[in-house]
Amino acid sequence: MTRALRDPRWLGGLAVAVVFAVVCVLLAQWQLDRRVQRAGHNAAVLENYDAAPVGLADALAALPAAGPTPEQQWTPVRLAGRYDPEGTVLVRNRPQSDTNGYQVAVPFDTRLPGGEDLRVLLVRGFVPSGSEADGPASLPPPPAGEVEVVARLRSGESPATRSAPAGQTYRLDLPALLADGGPALETAYGVVATEDGSPPAGMATIARPDTDPGPHLAYGVQWYLFALTGLVIWGVLARRHGIEGRLEREQGRAPRDEWVYEPGR
Repeated sequence: MTRALRDPRWLGGLAVAVVFAVVCVLLAQWQLDRRVQRAGHNAAVLENYDAAPVGLADALAALPAAGPTPEQQWTPVRLAGRYDPEGTVLVRNRPQSDTNGYQVAVPFDTRLPGGEDLRVLLVRGFVPSGSEADGPASLPPPPAGEVEVVARLRSGESPATRSAPAGQTYRLDLPALLADGGPALETAYGVVATEDGSPPAGMATIARPDTDPGPHLAYGVQWYLFALTGLVIWGVLARRHGIEGRLEREQGRAPRDEWVYEPGR
């Protein structure tokens, strides 16, 4: 191996192996970071999803200004008020159970215990695409009049980078979707669980989030093994290069400057 370390070409090969190893380690760390994020998501679902709902005002008092923390996602809240069907928006590209379709989001006007009016965007459920794929097959209206809703809080989404047809959107950008309705909750929306004690009529409820940990740990280990493999291969070849050089010197032959693959050796 000492012979290889004195050869610029072999040193170049070592540099390539080191760079390859560094890239593999960075990819492994990325996968492990994703595993940590996934674990946090799963913990929030398991902790909050089936918890007893709290009043919206109590939930808002515990929320940071930026919206729900990862630990507060899917917190069930209870609120009463009226839907504004004129503000209904269809969220595109939200498949569910291998079916293409839309999430149906409707503004909901409620009043907090202190007398403050507040508009909250609620995702009532999922409707499949119609035959033309530019809208749902049907769109059941929200219930009229006063409704008591249980919904689970989720963080708002970043603005869309492309425009959608009228009445539709690609992202739950709350400031944009609630801009014309007075005081609004712009950092969180609700995923409806029940309306007056029953699931939303005429549409599928939003599916429970998956809590599978995913393959990130296995992928991370594989990338670490790839990093080690590249260095081991260089080391094995460099050692063989050194052994062959020593044998050639012992046999009185001039050592070759490069290793040549010979089948069977």
